[in-house]
Formats: sequence, structure tokens, C-alpha cells
Amino acid sequence: MPKKCTCVSRRIWQKRVVVSHNRMRVGVRPRVCRVGDKARVRAKARKKAKRRIDEPSRPSNKEWSSPHREPASLRRTLCWMNAEHTALLAELEERLRFETLIADLSSKFVNLLAGEVDREIMDAQRRICQLLGLDMAGLWQWSGEADTFILTHLYRVEEGPQPPERMSTREYFPWYQKQVLAGSTIVVNSMDELPAEAARDREVYGHFGIKSNVVVPLTVGGHAPVGALGFNTTRAERQWPDMLVKRLELVAQIVANALARKRADQSLRESEARLSLAAEAAESGLWVLDLGTNLFWVTEKAREIFGYAPGEVLSLERFHASVHPEDWGRVLESLDRAAHAGAPVNVEYRIRLGDGRERWIASRGRPHVNAAGKADRLMGVSVDVTERKHTERALRSSESRLAAAAELAGLGHYEVDYGGRTCFFDNQFRQICGVPAEVKEGLDPVLFWQEHLHPSDRQGVLEKRQQLHEGKIGQISTEYRYRHPVFGIRWIHHLARIAERSAGGGVRTFGVIRDVTDHKRIVEQQAEDLQFWALVADLSSRFVNLPPAQVDGAIEDAQRRVCEFLGLDLSALWQPVEDTPGDYRLTHHYRSMGGPPITRMSAKENFPWCHQQLMAGKVLAVSSMDELPPEAARDREVWGHFGIKTSLTLPLSAGGSSAIGFLSFNDIRKERDWPPLLVQRLQLIAQVFTNALARGRSDESLRQSAEINRATFEQAAVGIAHVGTDGRWLRVNDKLCAILGYSREELMRLTFQDITHPDDLEADLVHVRRVLSGLTKTYSIEKRYFRKDRSLVWANLAVSLVRTERGEPRHFIAVVQDITERKRAEEEMQRLRLQLWHADRVAQTGAITASLAHELNQPLTGILSSAQAGLRFLAAGNPDPPLIQEILTNIVHDTKRAGAVINGLRAMLRNKESEREPISLRDTIQGVLALAHSELVARQIEYDVDLPPAPDLRVLADKAQIQQVLLNLVMNALEAMQSQPPDQRHLILTLGRIGAGEAVVTVRDSGPGIPEDQQDQVFMAFWTTKQQGMGIGLAISHSIIESHGGRLWHKNCPGGGAAFHFTLPIVPGAAAPAPAPGPNASSEAP
Repeated sequence: MPKKCTCVSRRIWQKRVVVSHNRMRVGVRPRVCRVGDKARVRAKARKKAKRRIDEPSRPSNKEWSSPHREPASLRRTLCWMNAEHTALLAELEERLRFETLIADLSSKFVNLLAGEVDREIMDAQRRICQLLGLDMAGLWQWSGEADTFILTHLYRVEEGPQPPERMSTREYFPWYQKQVLAGSTIVVNSMDELPAEAARDREVYGHFGIKSNVVVPLTVGGHAPVGALGFNTTRAERQWPDMLVKRLELVAQIVANALARKRADQSLRESEARLSLAAEAAESGLWVLDLGTNLFWVTEKAREIFGYAPGEVLSLERFHASVHPEDWGRVLESLDRAAHAGAPVNVEYRIRLGDGRERWIASRGRPHVNAAGKADRLMGVSVDVTERKHTERALRSSESRLAAAAELAGLGHYEVDYGGRTCFFDNQFRQICGVPAEVKEGLDPVLFWQEHLHPSDRQGVLEKRQQLHEGKIGQISTEYRYRHPVFGIRWIHHLARIAERSAGGGVRTFGVIRDVTDHKRIVEQQAEDLQFWALVADLSSRFVNLPPAQVDGAIEDAQRRVCEFLGLDLSALWQPVEDTPGDYRLTHHYRSMGGPPITRMSAKENFPWCHQQLMAGKVLAVSSMDELPPEAARDREVWGHFGIKTSLTLPLSAGGSSAIGFLSFNDIRKERDWPPLLVQRLQLIAQVFTNALARGRSDESLRQSAEINRATFEQAAVGIAHVGTDGRWLRVNDKLCAILGYSREELMRLTFQDITHPDDLEADLVHVRRVLSGLTKTYSIEKRYFRKDRSLVWANLAVSLVRTERGEPRHFIAVVQDITERKRAEEEMQRLRLQLWHADRVAQTGAITASLAHELNQPLTGILSSAQAGLRFLAAGNPDPPLIQEILTNIVHDTKRAGAVINGLRAMLRNKESEREPISLRDTIQGVLALAHSELVARQIEYDVDLPPAPDLRVLADKAQIQQVLLNLVMNALEAMQSQPPDQRHLILTLGRIGAGEAVVTVRDSGPGIPEDQQDQVFMAFWTTKQQGMGIGLAISHSIIESHGGRLWHKNCPGGGAAFHFTLPIVPGAAAPAPAPGPNASSEAP
């Protein structure tokens, strides 16, 4: 029996070792943190001592081996063995049930779906609590926040306080969280055993009634804990033996593995969903090419992209047929490299769809390698990039245009990356900064730019750059000097701003630079112009009313100021010698430095060659003494004596008379050129000196000249202004302000467009554009301005354009003359002219009154005769209706004939404003001949009329005035032929065309013609060859035709007589018949 018991005990111990060994294979056992170990040991010793007293003790070895044992001792031994055997059986039964539970849980969780894991965890918590007699189990999982777990699964036997919706270990169990993160299993037999730093944990456990617990970290593969599994008692405290803790650790490992598989499955599903979503969002088609069968598997989206039919078998040959022939070689090369070299597939190519359209495709993929290390298939995606290709093409075109615009604007672009290195710069930047084109590596353009900044400007520019990087300013906008390697000092305008800031504090900047050296020169030139004009104005105003005694001092002071302004060393003024005609003597000079004494020397004696040139009115500019001709030897000698290296001498002449002096400007320190603008400026200065000298030569002449100039200025009706190219008034005089009714300040705030009458503005702007484009240099028009009081003023405007040295428009010079009164006079003259024309028409119609009476007498006699005949037929009774109708028809015809004569006469006699409308020249000529018919018959004149067939020629004219011109020419022709025998009196009227836009009318007679010595007087007012004539008919006719935009001229005919021709513009769109034969009408226009 003892031996058997010993064997049983040995087998039990061996089984414990096996269980422990099996547990160790599941995973590395975390260290166990037992709370209150010393107290538990003391309590265990006390219980063991008590058990020794109350229970029979185990026999000692001596008692066990003695052959003479006492019965009492034997009974104790048997009782101990029975108790121990019973305990061992209970322990084996409990272990069997737990191992059965573990096996069941393990088998369930192995292939459990992700959606069923939470339910099975809750069931496992219930079964373990029921098996071990526990009251509560909780599962804590990582929340996604750093080092924080939240309660996700809770099972408890009895109801109790509800936990918060989101219960985290960081807030409720900080001490436990720290231990779990350290990988320790926490064993607490009593909450009283918790350390002081676990006060918050003890408080929360007390709230839920927990008296003891075990918390096991959840780890997988030795990584950091991703959660914790806790088991608790609420009804009583409990001891947690090592064996039980080990079992619970095994349960925790099963749960940890199940959660890990769940997360992996969820991650896989999410990855698949993201891949599917990404493919759909990117409108990508997925494909797999089996390298063994050369067959494709594709998604429906891929079929849509490639235009394949649903269910169509897709082979490599089918794919080849759809790829553009020019691109197949590139596609095949990419597939071969992927299949044989393992390279990724990355290719863009065109495909042809069934309807003939082309589509751009981008394919990306990689090979799949089998266990043998060879690629067995290619997997990838394809995207329709047709739109992108079109966009790229448009973008390239846009970038090309932008680059061209930047190049035309002279802008250089650059970009600097986060590390301060130049990542982009264009050719314009290279040219502006002078970066050598041959340098490719090792030279950063921005560093090159920085090294070539002007020393005086470098610090300021770099400080602004630093402020931009630090965010103190939003952008850089500055100008500075730059030392160009080739062109020397240049002015640069620089714009830069931050494109992006990195998380590490780096910045990516981009900017543009522009060479503004020329612009600076223009600005400086404009500033210099203003200063020069201020100097000229000051000198001019100073000399205006200067007393004669102060003229000499003012001249020398002016010489000094001009030399200082222009950087010259010497100025000399020469005036005529009174007792030596033709000679000039030095009277005034300024010299900025010392030198030989300057006396009142003679120009003819010391500068004979210069004197000769100046007397001829030439401006003498000598940039270097070496340029002088041999005949200027004496001049060179004298200039060399005074150290002069360059000279400009201007003749001073007033009013086109002989020179009243010479003014020279010289440089002693260096040679220099004399550009035209500088010469023009000095000519203005010379003119100021000329005026001053002219005033100084005669006090009375000066006084009279001043009076005349002042009176002219005060009484002149001329305004002068400088106007910008945009229409702004830049400078105005007082007279212009008076004409327009504005003050100088008010006018300077306006443009000429603001005060120009709308009907005149477009014509003015057309002239402005023509001048700006260089088609014309000046223009002059008559236009209307609005005065400040909104009344209208007529002005004669003359405009010229001032350009810079480079030919660019600078400003306009406008001369404005008030012609309002002249316009009123012209209107009155036009009214009087109309009256005169009317009087002439009356005179002409009076001349043919007798003929008109004869013309009217015939239809009136016919009317009377017809009426009397009708009365007789009516009185006789039984009238014949057809005969009566014929009589009435004759009456109507004769009435209309008389009415036409009266209407024609009334139209010519009507005194009214000119009303122009499209009229027929054929009808007009025929109407005039009808008026003159009786006169032609009375004077025994034969006439021919050559009118073109329909369609007719129509002109825009006043019919009465054209009739007046024709009647005047016809009557003059009749008068001219009066001295001729009746059989030689011939009048010819023709109508034809000159070119496509003008009609020409010719009136030719067979008279004696116009005498040669009187040819130029024909159209002069009051010239006449008739005794009874006033001599204004042809003058009026000439003005009428010119007012209609035509011409009137005359010429004697070779066979005798004279021909008068006039033209009128044809109405646009009117028919244009072929030119009618006439007396050289088209060739005799002036």
C-alpha cells in the first residue's frame, strides 16, 4: 500500500511536470506579481500548524518502516492517506474539466470568423467563471491611444454597478495599467494588500465590490501587451494558487491569439476594401497575366477601359491586336523585363478601340515569383490616362506660352528647396545673373547670385531673405545692384515668396527677377529731365525781367549751374566785337578748376576754323581733339594750352539773323561724347543765353520785346499742354485753363477723354493711335471740349509726340486754340452762302422767266382748247363717251406738264437748309433740260444728251443745289455760244463714272472757249465775261460741289468750246454702269 501510494504520488507529480511543460510550449510565461507575499506566507504557516493539531499527522519514516507499529499510529497513517487521495482525485477532476475547456476553446478559436470572436469570448468568460467559481471576468483592449486600454467584454454572475460606456485603464486603473504594460501578471488575494500608489485602483474596485482578482497581460509573439484579461471575486476573498494562475494565463493566451487573428482578418478585409475602393476611385482596372498560358484575368473595369466585350477570352495576342503598333515594342519590352528580370511593369501606351478612337493607357504591375524562384504571372493595374495626356499636352503648350511671355517680359524664374539648394531655374535667370552655361555640376545658381550681389546692397537683401524665411514678412519686393560677370553693374528687381513650409521648419521658395537697368535709366532720365526743365525754367524766369546791370553776373552764374548740373569743367561765352565786324570776343566764362589765365581773346584769331564753322550756322561738337582736321591746327593749339579735351560750341542767333554770339561747353578732365539729347538741352540753354544777350544789347529793344511778348501771351487764344500717353494732363498753361474753365489743379486730375465731346472722342483717339504707332508724326483736328460749366467750346487741336532716345512714346505736346467764334462765323457764313445760292437761283430762274412763260402757255392753251371742245360736244347733245374721254385725257396730260414746270421752278426757288438724300443724276439732268428747253429752242441751239442705260447712278446730294449747278453751267454755255452762227451752236451733256466710286457730269459747248490768261480766274468770285452777270455763279457752283465731296474743273476743248466737269461720290451699293463715252471726262480731273 505505501509503495502503491508512493507510485501514485510519483505519477501525479510527473503529470504536473507534463502540464507545466505543455503550458510552457504555448508561450513564454510572464512573471507573476503577487501582492502581499510575506503576509500570505505567515497566514499559511498558521493554518498548517493548526492542521497538525486538528488532523492526524503523517507517520514519520521510522514509524513507516518499523515492523512493530502501534494501531493508533497506523490509523493516523491510513486517515492521512485517504484524505490526500481524495484531494488528489478532486484536483485531477478539476484539472481534467479545465483542460477539456481549454481544448474546446482552442478548437473553437482556431477557425473562428472575425464576427464571431466577441460572442465566443463572452461565452468563454462565462464558462471559466462557472468552472472556477469566479464572480466576474473582464477583457481590456488597446484603445488606439498611447498606453491606454478600454473595457470591451464584461461577464459577471450577479448584477452590480454599471461601468461607464468608455472605461479606460489610464483613468480608472493607473497602477494596474503600469504593471500590465510591464508584462506582469497581477495576483491580488485581497484589496487590502494593494500598495499605496494603487489607491485609485482600490477605490474603483471597491465601487464594483471586487475583493480579489487576477489580471493577465495579452501578448502575441513577445510583443508589447495589446490588452489584459481579468478574473475577479465579489462575494469573498480568494487565494490564487500558481497552478490556477497558470491556467488563467493559458486562457489569456488563447484569447490573445483569437484577438490577433481577428485583427489580422479585419486588417486583411480592410486592406481588400481599400484596394477595391482605391481601384474604383482611381478608375483602375486590375489584371493578371498567366505567363504559362498567356491568358489574362481582368476586372470588369479593365474590360471597360480596353473596350473588351464581356465574357471575351483575353489572350496576349488579343491584347497585342489592341495596342497601337508604334507602342507595342515598348509594351513588350516592359513585359519581358518583368517576366525574366523581375523588373516592375511601368509603361504608357496607346490602344485602338473598335470605333477607331485612340486611348492612352498607363499600366503598372509586378511579377509573382513561385517557390522555384521564377515568375509565373504578372499582376497589375491599368488606368485610362487619355484626359491626362491631353491635359499634359495643353499644359506643355501653356507652359510654352508662359515661358514665352516671361521671356518677352524679361522675367527669370527660380525655385529653392527646403535645403536651400536651387531645384529649378530657367534660361532667363541664367542670363540675368550671368550664370555660366557650361557649368553643370557643383555650382548652385542662388549661391552664385549671392556672391555677385553689390557689396553695398548685399546685407540688406540677405536680411530681407532671412525675414522671409522666418515668416516676418510675406514676400520680398526689392531692387538692388548686381555685379554681372559680363555686363558689369546691373539693377535687378526681385520678387520672392514662400511656396511651402515643412514640419521641420524648412521652406521652399520661388521667385522672379528682372533686369530693370534700362527702366532705372529711364526713370533717372525723367528725373534728370525734370531737374533740367526746372533749371531752364529758373534760368528763363531769372533773365525775363533782369535789370541790365545784373545780366553779366547772372550769365556767369548760369554757366556755373549748367556746368555743375552736367558735370562740365568750362563754359565760355563769345560776343561780337563792335569795332571789328565778323569777329567775336570772349566776354563771360566759368571754370571749375585752375589753369592758365583766360583773357578777352578774339575768336577769329585764336579759333579760326571754329569761327568759320560757327559763322555758317553749324553746331560744333568735338569729342576728341584728335578728330580735328589739319586746318584746325591753331584751334587745337589753343585748346591744348587750356587743357581742353572735348568741346561743344553753339551759335547764338535770334530770329534767324546772324549770330549774336557763341556759347561753348568744355571738359578738361576727360573726353566725352555729345549725344543729340544733350545737344538739344544745351541748345535750349543757349537760347536762354541768346535771349538774355539780345535783351542786353539794347535796353529799349529788350523793353519793347518784353512788352510785345507779354502782350502776345496775354492776348493769345492758344493753350499749351503736355499730355501723357494715357490722356492725363501733365503740364498746362494758364491760357488753356481759361479756355476750359478749370484751375490748373482741377485739370491735372482729369484726362482729355473726360472733357472731350463723345461725338469727337473716337476720331481723336484714332489720330492718337496712329501717332503712337508711328504712322504719322503729328495731327490737327477741330473738336469740342466740355468746359467746367458743361458748356461747349470749339478748339483747333494740333498734337505732336515726344519720344525717348529709344523711340518710345514719352508724352504729347498739344496746342489748343479756341475757335468757337470762328465756328459761329462759319455757321453765319454758311447761312449767308445759302442765301446767296438762293439769290443766284432766283436770278437764273428770272433769266428764263420768259421761256418758262412760253412753256406754261402751251399746256394752258391745250387745256383751254380741250375744255371748249368738250363744252361744245356737251351742248350739242348725245355726246360721244370715247371722244369725251380723249378730251379729258388731254386736259390731264397738259395739266401735269404745266405742274412739272411749276414744281421744278418752285424747288429751285425754295430757300431752306441743305437736305441731302439719294437722288438720280439722270432724272436731275432731264429735269434741268426741261426747265431750259424753251431757252434752247429760242436760242436755236442743238443739244445731245448721253445718259447711261438703267440701272441709274445715284448720289447723296441736295437736289435743288445740284440742279442749280447744272442750270448755271447750261446757261453759261448758252451765253458762250451766243456769238456763234446758229448752225455751230451745239450743247452736249454726258453722265459717266470715274473709277468705282465717283459719277462725273460734263457740260460742253461749242463757243470760243476761255482765254488762256483767264484760266485761273474762272472760279473766283465776281469774275465774269458777261456784261449783265455778277460773276458769282461759277464760284457758288464750285463751293456747292466741294461741299458735296466732289470736284469742279474746266478745260478748253481741242475742237473749240469749253467743257465743265464735276464729280460726286456714288452712294455705296448703287449700281455702277460702264463709263459712258464723253469728252475726256476721266482724264481731265485735277
